[in-house]
Amino acid sequence: MYQVINRLQEIGLVQKILATPNRFKAISLQEGMEILLTRKAKEFTEIKEETTKAIQKNTTTQNRR
Repeated sequence: MYQVINRLQEIGLVQKILATPNRFKAISLQEGMEILLTRKAKEFTEIKEETTKAIQKNTTTQNRR
């Protein structure tokens, strides 16, 4: 369970409350959605760039034949 909570904390969806035992608080739904959408947009941009590079490489290779 703590591995999941720690991962959510790394992403920014959960905040650790300084207490014993450890306690956690979820961020607001709006903030969480913004974080997740930003992450997905970044992933999409990276995949799009990789795809463009692969297409260009393939086109260059075919033109050399």
